[in-house]
Parts: sequence; C-alpha cells; structure tokens
Amino acid sequence: MSALRKQMQADMVLRGLSQRTQQTYIEWVAKFAKFYARSPDQISDLEQDEPLPELLTVGPDTVYRLRYDENDLIKGATKFTDVDTTTRCVKFLEQLYAVGEELSDFFQRQVAALKPPIIT
Repeated sequence: MSALRKQMQADMVLRGLSQRTQQTYIEWVAKFAKFYARSPDQISDLEQDEPLPELLTVGPDTVYRLRYDENDLIKGATKFTDVDTTTRCVKFLEQLYAVGEELSDFFQRQVAALKPPIIT
C-alpha cells in the first residue's frame, strides 16, 4: 500500500468516516488515478477537474484549442480571438510554464527507459 493511500485512510479514520464511505473514496481515487494514468500525488492542481486542454497560441490575440478523435488523431480546433478569452489562456499557459519541469528531466523520468516502438 502506498504512503499516500495510508495517509488517506488514516485521515478518513480520524474524521470518523464509515467503512463504506472510506471504500467509496478509495474506489474513486483509484478511478481518478486510472483516468490520468498516474498516481494522484503526481496530478497537478490544474488537472484535477479535467485533463489539460491542448492549446496553441498564435500571437497574443489568437488561441486554438485542439480536438482529437477516439484514435487520438486531430479532429479539428476551436479558434478563440476574444481578448478576454485569449488573455485568460495566455495567463493559464504562463502558470503552467512556471510550475512545469524541464523537458530533459521529464524525458529521463518518463521516456528514456521505454522500449523503442515497433514499426510494422
């Protein structure tokens, strides 16, 4: 059992939650982790409501939100040119960059050990 799960269970016991309620919380956290394909302690606050959108900025006044189909192929994009919307998107991206990790660190942690893809 992970340290995070032990802490969660201890917190639920301290709060006096029933066994059934505790089990329900554990199940939902497991579904949450499965959806994001990683441990809940590795999920950013910005990702807790939904996966991060894929945004493409074209200067300070145009933002596209990319959309994908069920095969992860680009299906299209929604274009935003409204000043309030584009300003919020740019600020959001600045927040992401401020808390993000260096690409080389991410690569070493998540990609370097993967087997090369098999091309058929």
